[in-house]
Amino acid sequence: MKNVNKVFVVLLVSLALFSAAAKIFQFSEEMAFFQGVLGYSTTVIVAFGVVQLLSAALLAVARTRVIGAGLLAFTLLVSTAVLFKSGDVQFALFSMLPVLLAGFVIYYHLKHAAAESGARQT
Repeated sequence: MKNVNKVFVVLLVSLALFSAAAKIFQFSEEMAFFQGVLGYSTTVIVAFGVVQLLSAALLAVARTRVIGAGLLAFTLLVSTAVLFKSGDVQFALFSMLPVLLAGFVIYYHLKHAAAESGARQT
């Protein structure tokens, strides 16, 4: 299970970095999508990318992994909501998979943190 968690963390960090780069470097498809569906300004989209970059950094460090996974899950849920609003239901449903992976990472780390603290007390 530990190796599965490591794979999930690597996948999520990669996804967060690619998603953040698309927003920070203002890829035309990403900008058109967020501006067209929600009317977000360039500043808001880039700030959203910075939050995704921060979540990747927090997720990569074991000590802050739960916070990073939670922050990433939030940004992914926002992106999924935009997909639903645009009418792309199939891709929106598929986009829930990384949110579930982030939930697994949070669950795994909280479970193991509780087990470690219980082991220290005995």
